Amino acid sequence: MKTIGFIGYGQMNRMLVEGFLQAYALDPKQVIISTRTRDNVTSLIERYPDIILAEDNREVAKVADLLIIGVKPLEVAGVLKEISGIRGEENHIISIAACVSTDLISHFHPGKITRILPSVCSTVGEGISLCYHHPSVDPESATFVEELFSSISTVKKVDEGLFEPAGDLMSCAPALLSRMFLEFASAGSRHSSLTIDECLEMVVSTVFGTALMLQDGVSPEDLITRVATPGGITEEGVKILEKDLPAVFDRLFETTLSKYDLVKKRVADTSRQNI
Repeated sequence: MKTIGFIGYGQMNRMLVEGFLQAYALDPKQVIISTRTRDNVTSLIERYPDIILAEDNREVAKVADLLIIGVKPLEVAGVLKEISGIRGEENHIISIAACVSTDLISHFHPGKITRILPSVCSTVGEGISLCYHHPSVDPESATFVEELFSSISTVKKVDEGLFEPAGDLMSCAPALLSRMFLEFASAGSRHSSLTIDECLEMVVSTVFGTALMLQDGVSPEDLITRVATPGGITEEGVKILEKDLPAVFDRLFETTLSKYDLVKKRVADTSRQNI
């Protein structure tokens, strides 16, 4: 039975631990956690007393077969330097930090390396986890990781170079879409006597139903045709979105991809200081 170590207990690692345990993909005895904010783990330990709370990151590296590093991108190099050499190639490192490549991690760790980009949607057992295995990962280890993350999400393997644009579509998207829903509902409230809560309820319920229809195989184009009859009211609204949204989303991707490049440069600079 493999031991899974979690370094850092921020929102994403917290979501993963809770998700894996609730899905019975992991037994509490398999979990060891290291975090600077130990109070954040109190309620988890109360519910799962068999979980091990480590004194530091080195203790996790000594025990865990698989290490899920869930710290901020600029902190990853420091963590890797701290745990480097403890078990050599024995640990399988999984990084969920944005902008930290497996090649960069390989400067610190000679063993197996995987990048995973999860989505907050995994909180409800939905969404996609992007996955890329460094050539150091053997098929058996790759399968274990993919099956673990499949317990809380759909695992999609992509080339590592696609993590940033794909990340906008699945990892950033819950925030981006929520802003869109909120603005749609706010406009409805401004142009009626409906409250913002009433409008948001309508939007969210409709979005949920729309997503189910699309998931069942209805194409976006077909769904638009069903609702937006030629010369009708909905068609007028669709025309506005067709005109204005492409530029909005192009600007969104240009901005976020530029930010990714900036963070990657800062990560590389920090890593050179730690090598």
